[in-house]
Amino acid sequence: GIVGISAVDCNGLEDILIFNFETSTEYFAGYTVSLWTRTDEPAQAEFSGVFSTQPTDGGFQLDMNNGNFRYRDGSNTGLGAVVPGEWTLLTVVSDAVSTTVYRDGMLSGEDPDVQASFEGLIFGANRNRTVLYEGSIDDAKFWNYPRTQEQIVQDYFDTRGENVCDPANQNPLDQSGPDGVPDCRVNLWDFIGLHTHWMDCALIPASQCP
Repeated sequence: GIVGISAVDCNGLEDILIFNFETSTEYFAGYTVSLWTRTDEPAQAEFSGVFSTQPTDGGFQLDMNNGNFRYRDGSNTGLGAVVPGEWTLLTVVSDAVSTTVYRDGMLSGEDPDVQASFEGLIFGANRNRTVLYEGSIDDAKFWNYPRTQEQIVQDYFDTRGENVCDPANQNPLDQSGPDGVPDCRVNLWDFIGLHTHWMDCALIPASQCP
């Protein structure tokens, strides 16, 4: 696995893990679901469930759709294309007002609907347990409170050793980096890029340029 030496491998045929709560139904005013997953088969059937909640007439699922990961309850939120063989961190956060989904710590979308009552958790199948997932699942966690994006990114960093650049807070002066692309820092690399185009002028007539 990506965390430790083992992971849950689902063969897409019969491997399902089901965890039932002690009471018939649990209500959560807020919660966070987080898991790492990897698959070599991006072209799986729609609704192939990585994770889902019970019962089938509510709840939500993390599944596959046309080669993409997806959050699905009453509506759909895309979580980006599957990269074959690469571990991906999928996170669902609910604060009893809305639901927010993340991929590798980055915001993928928000859903105004809230699913808060569950009978149990399912790994490796959709809510109906009819479309199974072919891939691996590791380090699955459930918190009974909404975690912040900062905490989610910290989890990603602790596991992958890679930081995350948040485009929503990226400074417009960040134009370059050591690899020639913006690196979420305003530093000497950006000054070098600015220096290269210092005094560029596009005024017409050209006589108005210094």
